[in-house]
Amino acid sequence: MNTYKANEYAEQKNIKQMFYELYNNFSKIIDDDWKLREKEISKETCICSLEMISLVFAQCISADISMVLKLMEHKQPHRYYDGIIRNMCEQVLEYLNLCDNPNNIKEFLGIDKDDSEIEAIGKMNVFAGIRKLIGDKRYSSTHNISNIANLLGEHDGTDEKLSLYEVYQYESTLYHNAYLMEYYDMVSIFAGSEKKDEVSGEMGVQYIMLVTILSSFMDKYEEVMGISSEGI
Repeated sequence: MNTYKANEYAEQKNIKQMFYELYNNFSKIIDDDWKLREKEISKETCICSLEMISLVFAQCISADISMVLKLMEHKQPHRYYDGIIRNMCEQVLEYLNLCDNPNNIKEFLGIDKDDSEIEAIGKMNVFAGIRKLIGDKRYSSTHNISNIANLLGEHDGTDEKLSLYEVYQYESTLYHNAYLMEYYDMVSIFAGSEKKDEVSGEMGVQYIMLVTILSSFMDKYEEVMGISSEGI
């Protein structure tokens, strides 16, 4: 299994090219997996399996990265892809947590409820109902991104490797201050300042973030998909 480290890419002059090598490899892997497992995924026993979760998450990540690249290519405001990257990072942390705790998959999917619970949920307003359906525990103080990252060893980075939580914090800061960041960009334009270089400047940072997220997911994805496990 290959291990991809964001710092190794960051040290390269052409971070963009390095990202696309990783992304193209990822795309080929998930396309092959869908073709091989097309018949299996229709079976009831696969619905709650880590393999099925992995396949769906992989497709979502692929679609999200594709959208990020389109937004960057067309020079759309940073806030659009900052939000996507932030969400990707959160979902990958959730995925890694499920891989370490597969018994939580049914709760994650919202199918761990008995008939009486389903009936009670049906009487709630839509906001309370959907929160209850997908698991109150997932919104508890102990089940937050910081704690999950800490349990996974992804809270604090090192000189050699960015952590997923560092990426999440960085993108969250940009996303929560989206209009402020747009203000800074506009002021720079009006002041006559030049835009940052697409690769070596801010866009280069985004590629590093994508590499960190994608490599973390791929490591676990390859491990899970290389093991034939039964549905939970």
